[in-house]
Amino acid sequence: MLQTLRQLLRRSRTEDQLYECRHCGTTVSSTTDVCPVCDSREIGRHDLS
Repeated sequence: MLQTLRQLLRRSRTEDQLYECRHCGTTVSSTTDVCPVCDSREIGRHDLS
């Protein structure tokens, strides 16, 4: 969990949007349509600004 928080903080400094799998919560790039961990196609976009 601490690693996930660090990733979110690091990303929020450089990006205005966060993309993550709605099924397992894995952070993914904006260019992917499928989660690399659970193969879900439900990718959510969160505006951080």
